[in-house]
Amino acid sequence: NSNSPSELNRIVMSDQYPGNVVYLSSVQLANPGWVAIHKDEGGKPGAVIGSMYFDKGINPGKITLTASTVESGIYYAMLHADDDDKLFSETKDLTVKDARGNVIMKLFRASSAVGAGIKG
Repeated sequence: NSNSPSELNRIVMSDQYPGNVVYLSSVQLANPGWVAIHKDEGGKPGAVIGSMYFDKGINPGKITLTASTVESGIYYAMLHADDDDKLFSETKDLTVKDARGNVIMKLFRASSAVGAGIKG
């Protein structure tokens, strides 16, 4: 197919208020998949602390985390494909990459300075 992957898969979000919920302005997927929230581990994505399934197309999202984000912490929202079981698995649900082979993800920070407007 002639779809340009970088056009069809993306995450739009801003920095987040610290806590156990992450708000995604929009998630655009060419095929159904997942957004996984990863903690920072030495400057790269580490453990997954939350995930949410998304249908293809453009949808907003709200992910409840298993571990709260902390003030000034760095986190990554990353796209993962679904292996058709609608259950998130880090080993089976592979990351979604752009046309250049880079994993599609968005780095964000947790900061109480983002204000109450974002806090749902």
